[in-house]
Amino acid sequence: RVINYGLKFYYTILVILVDRFVVMDNVIYKRLSGLVKPRKIILNPFWIQNKKSRISKKLARQKLGFDKNEFVLLYFGFITYYKGADWIIKAIKNIRSKNEFKNISLILAGGEAYSLKDKSHYQAFYQNLLNLVKNDKHIRITGFVPEKDIYLYFKTADAVVFPYRGIIGASGSLSHAISYHKPFIISSKM
Repeated sequence: RVINYGLKFYYTILVILVDRFVVMDNVIYKRLSGLVKPRKIILNPFWIQNKKSRISKKLARQKLGFDKNEFVLLYFGFITYYKGADWIIKAIKNIRSKNEFKNISLILAGGEAYSLKDKSHYQAFYQNLLNLVKNDKHIRITGFVPEKDIYLYFKTADAVVFPYRGIIGASGSLSHAISYHKPFIISSKM
């Protein structure tokens, strides 16, 4: 009850301070409509557009330096704790250490989260990940990927991974995976 009253108070204050709320998920829109007048909410869902690549998978892999026999997993988006970047790195290292899947590689196509990059706990988290993959030729952290190059990563990948630690209401990365017709794996938490 306290949390519910607190949320109502919080949104009552926000309604005074902001002109519009923009949400990207219908479920969030419905929840917010119970607290805020619907005319103040704009629903702008991630839409899925069928994307056709300009090049073949073989050429995309050549451009990014991957062998045709590698099984490439793609983690796409900001490198963050809640998206499980550390989980997937450790899982791939573990799988490769057992000599069962020596041909598996991981691309973390993304960089620091802008909203967190100046926080010391995040800097320590991000630096730890860089250290984990430092000399591993099968795991790459790319840094920010320009819009014009996104297709290369999705064309290269055999599957996209979402090792999220919890439920995410709307995921741009998931929309990209669907747009590029890529199979994907999500965590049990999501």
